[in-house]
Amino acid sequence: MDINTYIIKGSEIKQGKNKGKAPLRFSFFYNGLRINIGADERALVKAWDISGQKVSRKDPDGVEINKRILKKKGLLIEAVQELEKKDVEPNQKNIKDLYQIRVDEVFKNLRSVARPLKKEPIKLPTTFWEVVEHYRNNSKNSKETIRKFKQVEKHLKDYNPKIDFKDFTEDFYNDYFLGYLVDVPICDNTIDKHIAEIKKICTYAITRFNHIPIPKDFLDFKRMYQNPFRLSLSWEEVKKIEEFVPLHEELVLAQDLFLISCYTGLRWQNVSKIKDYNIVEADGSYHFQGITFKNSRSIQFILSPKVVKILNRYKNNIPKSYNSDINKDIQKIARAAGLKDLVSFTKLYNGKPKVITCEKWQKVTMHVGRHSFARRFLEMNKAEGALALQSLKELLGHSSAVITEIYLKLGDDKKNKMLLSAIE
Repeated sequence: MDINTYIIKGSEIKQGKNKGKAPLRFSFFYNGLRINIGADERALVKAWDISGQKVSRKDPDGVEINKRILKKKGLLIEAVQELEKKDVEPNQKNIKDLYQIRVDEVFKNLRSVARPLKKEPIKLPTTFWEVVEHYRNNSKNSKETIRKFKQVEKHLKDYNPKIDFKDFTEDFYNDYFLGYLVDVPICDNTIDKHIAEIKKICTYAITRFNHIPIPKDFLDFKRMYQNPFRLSLSWEEVKKIEEFVPLHEELVLAQDLFLISCYTGLRWQNVSKIKDYNIVEADGSYHFQGITFKNSRSIQFILSPKVVKILNRYKNNIPKSYNSDINKDIQKIARAAGLKDLVSFTKLYNGKPKVITCEKWQKVTMHVGRHSFARRFLEMNKAEGALALQSLKELLGHSSAVITEIYLKLGDDKKNKMLLSAIE
């Protein structure tokens, strides 16, 4: 028995809570007789799907109405089958009467006319992640746009799951886009998209919710297409950080992770995820073996006794931590260790170069440990020439020697001294 469901257009309710809704009706043929029975349901006319004979999601009650319609169709079929078993000729009246009895039993005599949702006080989002959720649910974006933003969301949560609008400052820009994402296996074009997506959320918050303060300088940032400032520490400065005794326990992990990076050249993603299976003992010494997160290259090298001692404190299993938190703790250590020399670097703001000067500790992050390792390695093996560069490339897990050559670039002070010595 094929039961059709249709909506009675032209009978929409014009006023009141159920404005725009019309009744639904079942219709089918039995022995050539057309039977019409009201479904005791109302739905928005604009939400009715004629071909699918169901209510679309344009009606907030659509899902529940469809469930009840399906159940009532089953009750209608059962009513016809029961009359046939009793050898009673089904007709409009007795089918309707028996169907109504069954509906009343199942739905406990309650009318199942769709009622409007109870209005609840609107809760405005206040945090960055609440705005993200609001943006996802209310903005008209394609599936591809949502997919791209999920990638941005994943990396941002790995960086700092508690990040909020107040954190979107110049330091965040430099630390996240020019530091953290440099070690993530994505290209520069994708980093541009990360910037655009986060700025899009900020703009969405400004236009929708005027109670959320957002640092204006972040919205004014544009991608900086010049070589980023690459700070590296001298080995004496690394020793100062190593010899510093943290007063607070939470600084110990930051100090240990930074020193591991200085003594191995590992990226943050590898250092922070060291597990016991990465440490292998062979011929009386310990080796690290793993895969780089940047480009999935295999790396393996011997570990110094200092690194082995640090890892033993954690039983070769580094606890979970977040890059932004560790970087803040490293800067506290670097400041307390006396890394207060002034450093200058040039940044492009809206296409205009600007010289920035600050104390060195302010720019010390996990990635500086990797740069410091590369600098020390080349200084100690400069007699090896090209062989040293090739070895460093393999240790750092670079896919090309061109990337490794970045570490050969000299600072302005070094270049000036070489110039003066050459012309004396």
